[in-house]
Amino acid sequence: MPKLVVLIGERVEYDVTTQPVTIGRLSTNDIQILDKSLSKQHARIAPSESGWRISDLNSSNGTFVNGERVSECELAQGARIRCGNVELMFGAVAEAPRLAVREESQEILTSISLPHGALAPLDLGEALENFATVQPAANALGTPPCEPAAEHKLRLIQLIGEKTIKTFDSRQLVAEILAIAIEHTRAAQGAVCLFEDDGSYTPLATQGYCRGDVPRMSRTVLRRLLEERSGVLIRQESSDADAALISLQNMSVDSHLCVPLWTTDKIMGFISLDRRGGRSFTEAHLDLMIAIGHQAAIGIERGRLAKLAGEEQKVRSYLSQYLDEKLIQEIANQSRAGEAVEGDPLSPAEREVTVLFSDIVSFTKISEGLPPTELSGFIRDYLTAMTDIIFSHGGTIDKYIGDAVMALFGAPVASPNAAAEAIRAALEMRDYVSEMKPPGIKDPLRVRFGISTGKAVVGNIGSIQRVEYTALGDTVNIAARLEAFARPKEICIDEDTFQKVESDAFAIQEIGAIDVKNRHLPVKVYKVLG
Repeated sequence: MPKLVVLIGERVEYDVTTQPVTIGRLSTNDIQILDKSLSKQHARIAPSESGWRISDLNSSNGTFVNGERVSECELAQGARIRCGNVELMFGAVAEAPRLAVREESQEILTSISLPHGALAPLDLGEALENFATVQPAANALGTPPCEPAAEHKLRLIQLIGEKTIKTFDSRQLVAEILAIAIEHTRAAQGAVCLFEDDGSYTPLATQGYCRGDVPRMSRTVLRRLLEERSGVLIRQESSDADAALISLQNMSVDSHLCVPLWTTDKIMGFISLDRRGGRSFTEAHLDLMIAIGHQAAIGIERGRLAKLAGEEQKVRSYLSQYLDEKLIQEIANQSRAGEAVEGDPLSPAEREVTVLFSDIVSFTKISEGLPPTELSGFIRDYLTAMTDIIFSHGGTIDKYIGDAVMALFGAPVASPNAAAEAIRAALEMRDYVSEMKPPGIKDPLRVRFGISTGKAVVGNIGSIQRVEYTALGDTVNIAARLEAFARPKEICIDEDTFQKVESDAFAIQEIGAIDVKNRHLPVKVYKVLG
């Protein structure tokens, strides 16, 4: 004999005989259910040629079978019926809803898993099929009158998809998505939270909570969400409860829904919704929210990547003042791969570098004979040429001081050939300027160079108002002293630089020693011949 089981409120089973059975609020019905959402005479179940048939009796809130509003239809075994807000199940045997936590307490904890295996992207068509087969009353999902449920949900997901495309601010995006979810599930409150590295969670958006309240979550729910990679729905229908349901009772919540924020490779957080007033979420809500959780996660990840891209662009723009584009790309690649560059490559740190100073001989005299516009144009052309040469040898522009150039080799990316590249750059710079003449000057330029290798503090250094990428330390002082000591067209290097390039094919001559301010011992000086 078929049975009709009431699933909301106290669980009651009714035998369905060969006589028609009416359902409604009045006592004259065969099955009286005192719920305001039912009409006085709501629906009738009667035998038919193929089995059993349900008919809606012009009820106000409608009769639904497996999520579809019907006026009349055949009933299959296990059919889910909703009259108003009351859920029933029709079948030969009263089947308990799937995944009951504790059968004796009649609480219902339902979970719908994400795609099997890796967290694959959601198949929207498959999701909509689920929506079409597992539906609560249309008004429970906020479906407009006369609009098919599947079409409504497609329109809803399209709306959220448009917001993920247009909105890059993660907080604004999830707040808008949460508002849509609460409106269409008629939840009392909700939250979107992100997981931290230590397993805790941080709210990104909340709605319906008192100011200052932090959403509380059942550990049982979160464990199932993460371990089973599933969305979780709890409908509380008894005073007896397990751990998850006790948590709901403590929060005065009648029904709880929690779905992961999931992308193809990770679960980054969750969306939590709560209902009060005796109303429960349904599996259709769970299906819908899993799809929304995926869309929200895509939007959050997109916003994060857009923010990273913006920050990287700012860094690249800043670095382009000092570094060649190839070196900037190398830093970016190493940072993405987690390789040689540890932390921020621009943070001040002690490292071994080679410092190069160059200066035009008698520049003051040259500049006195040039109009300001011609002088600025000449300096622009000169510094551009020197910068191109330094960049071509992997160097970094530290600063320009009038006509003088200070360059670093081996920072921000370390190089075993820093000293040799600095010398090669100086040789090329010397050759270039030998053919370069200032406007109105017959003789070509003469430049002198000083190169020193050793430890220095290198990075973004300065005040709160202004910082610049530079090097500080004894190595810088020695390079500046060597440049001042050098004669026109000479390239002078110190002992440490000489030791680094001794095996390279440079012609080098020792020329003596010089005193450097604040150093006890003199500095041995070598001259690069070629």
